[in-house]
Amino acid sequence: MVELERIEKILADRTHGSSWIALNSLIASHKLAREGVDPLFLLKLIAKRRREMSALRNLSLVGIELLRRGLKGDEVFARLILEFRKSEEEFAKSAGMALAGYERFVTISDSEQLRIAFLSLTAPRRVYVLESLPGGEGANLRSNLVRLGHSAVTVPDLAMVHVLEKANVALCGCDTLYSTHFVNKLGTRLLSLAATSLGRPLFVCTTMWKVNYSSPEHRSLLAYDFVNTDQRQGVKRKSNQTPPLFESIKNSDVLFVTEDGVLTADQVFKALSGRLSRLFG
Repeated sequence: MVELERIEKILADRTHGSSWIALNSLIASHKLAREGVDPLFLLKLIAKRRREMSALRNLSLVGIELLRRGLKGDEVFARLILEFRKSEEEFAKSAGMALAGYERFVTISDSEQLRIAFLSLTAPRRVYVLESLPGGEGANLRSNLVRLGHSAVTVPDLAMVHVLEKANVALCGCDTLYSTHFVNKLGTRLLSLAATSLGRPLFVCTTMWKVNYSSPEHRSLLAYDFVNTDQRQGVKRKSNQTPPLFESIKNSDVLFVTEDGVLTADQVFKALSGRLSRLFG
């Protein structure tokens, strides 16, 4: 089935961020659900492919809850797409206000939240886009920023400190948000340390979908296909083990741009977890 192969390809993508992967997986799944493919199969497929991306698991958990409430498969994916885009619209408003006073940025990796953040700015900005090796995702972000009218240039990762000295703010995305730390592309921790050393703020762009939602009741819905996959295969893995090419960064070292505005380390996890939990209410 061509569309199912497309979902697998989207989930295997290594050049885009988790928000892009999540939204495009939902759109492809919506089409398959309309054609009669089991929506529960599609939701579990999305959940189990990329463990480092909480957005995929959270969307699947909400989708399974909607199925339990009696929604049809195509209605479930239509609702998920609606809620996801609503979250991005609210984030865009927050980002436009939070970043309006900055002129020169340093970014790392590629993230849909970064693209949305720069789209929300009313005037062109100077952006130093770190190459973000291995993977080189910075090239994708730079191309998108140029199309948006910004003066963006790709720079070697080793030039991080040099361009931070020229910039007045650093910006990154987030793949998973925990209560004490967040996970993002390898190199983000160094960016955080360098920004702190130079007195530059680092804003982490994220939404409620990136929270590591840990309700036992809802996590159990994916237990067989997701949580216990490694156990069935005899693989020992800690539940919070950081995957290769990703690393953990302390929340206390950064600020977060979210649907609820700019939040501190003390505020962000509680606020976004609360937003997400209301979808289960």
